[in-house]
Amino acid sequence: MSLLHCSMIYFPPRANPRKAAAMRHSKVETEQSGVNFGFEAQKSGFEKTAKAVHAVADYSQRNIKAYFESAAIAGEALKTIGREISFYSKKSGEESIAVTKAIMNSKSITEALELQTNFARMTFGAYVGQLKILHGLFVDATEETLAPVHSRFEALSASVQSATAA
Repeated sequence: MSLLHCSMIYFPPRANPRKAAAMRHSKVETEQSGVNFGFEAQKSGFEKTAKAVHAVADYSQRNIKAYFESAAIAGEALKTIGREISFYSKKSGEESIAVTKAIMNSKSITEALELQTNFARMTFGAYVGQLKILHGLFVDATEETLAPVHSRFEALSASVQSATAA
């Protein structure tokens, strides 16, 4: 094939068939190595992504489990607190009825006022004691309820620290 260039005919030099075959073979190897490199990079990226997705799913599953465990603990704690309040209310009501009967059966106003004053003192002391009991129950319930969630925050903190250290 000839080309016209600037009013001149140009005849390119003939290619050596061995060199042409070697160049084609080299070009195919280069393309094949590029394809292999791309495939390996894609495979490695997919594996890393799959591992990360699996880690996030596992972490989320453990979080949900911790939340359910926390809710179960809170439910039991509320039952205990409810029983304690119910017990105190029943006891307080029975004591109030007993004192009311005693006041009604008193022989004098002085005796009635003395019974009422003693009952008020006793009731206030019992009430303060019950508040201390309920306070302890609420504190214990809060600590026990938050323990599973707290452990998940510690796991998150540890994973973030290990990721930033790497």
